[in-house]
Amino acid sequence: MSRFYNLLGATPLIIWYVWGLSEQIPVFIQHFPHTPASVLSVFQAIAQATNIAFVSFLILLLIVRDVPKMQARSFAPCAAAQFGTFAATAFLFLPTAALPVPLLATAMLCIAAGLGLSVYALIYLGRSFAILPSARTLVILGPYRLVRHPLYLFEEVAVVGIMLQFVQPWSLLIFMAQLAAQFARMHYEERILTQVFPEYSAYASRTARFIPGIY
Repeated sequence: MSRFYNLLGATPLIIWYVWGLSEQIPVFIQHFPHTPASVLSVFQAIAQATNIAFVSFLILLLIVRDVPKMQARSFAPCAAAQFGTFAATAFLFLPTAALPVPLLATAMLCIAAGLGLSVYALIYLGRSFAILPSARTLVILGPYRLVRHPLYLFEEVAVVGIMLQFVQPWSLLIFMAQLAAQFARMHYEERILTQVFPEYSAYASRTARFIPGIY
């Protein structure tokens, strides 16, 4: 696969993300400077800002990422990756929940922390970033010293914050389905990484998959 086709394949996703930013940034600029200061409004502003930073970084990495040495082509790995990436958009079809201010602030904090840490993980993942299970460069530094899939861990923290804002039990069911897809995605990614990088098995044997010291 050439770099041109690598970029061409990412173009629809880049367009999707750019469109999302074109909707979010004007709202952020117009709304938050005129919002009365409170703990909740600060958390909301931080959550929105980290989301803009996260999506902007994704666009950059999709443009500059390396050509994969190997990439999944079969249905199951691709479906798991796509579902894990986009399932959270299903929350938007649910009614929002009437949350007390402390719980809403907690949701905003989860989003801000999760996306902020996701940017941190992306800094280390760099040009190895991918949606589909693939192998570019073996990354074992930064948060990857603690767990094998820190980006997914941090993203799930943000997804919890989104889930809390919508009616139960449906939002919880969406979250559980999305998380299940992410675990399947991890499995497929690790299978490819093991095939391409002989040293991956040793790294995996000493590094937790998702939660340090637990799993």
